[in-house]
Amino acid sequence: EGAGVETLRVAWRRAAAGQGDLFLAAASYNAVRPDMLLLQQTGGRLLRGPWRDLWSRPAGGIALGSMGAALVVEAAEHARARGARPLARLSAVTHGWSDRTPGAAAVAAAAVRAAEKVHHATGQAPRTSGSVSPAGSE
Repeated sequence: EGAGVETLRVAWRRAAAGQGDLFLAAASYNAVRPDMLLLQQTGGRLLRGPWRDLWSRPAGGIALGSMGAALVVEAAEHARARGARPLARLSAVTHGWSDRTPGAAAVAAAAVRAAEKVHHATGQAPRTSGSVSPAGSE
C-alpha cells in the first residue's frame, strides 16, 4: 500500500513542479498468496465456509482478496490543450497509517474529530486518503 501512496505523491509533485504533464500512478496488492493464506490460517483468522458479507458472518473471519488501481495525473493545461476537460483537482496526498511515536495517536484522534466537525457542519464527507475536488470547484 505504501508504494501506491508514494507513486501518487511523486506523480502529483512532479506535475505541480512542471517536471512533466502526464503521469500514470498505479499500484496493486495480492493478498491471495500461499504465505498470506498460511499466516492467516495459522492464527485461525480465515473465513470458514462459504463467503458471506462481514456483518453476516457468525464467527467473523477474513476473506483475502487482491486488487489494483491506476490514476492518471495530468497537468490541467495539458488536458485543456488536448481538448479534455479536467475532472478533478488533486490538492493533497496523505495516508491513514498511524505514527507510532508517543503522542501521535492523540494528534491523529484530534484530526479525525476536526474532520468529523467539518462533515457535520458542511455535509461534506471527510477525506482520509487524499483530497480531490471536482474541477472548477476551487
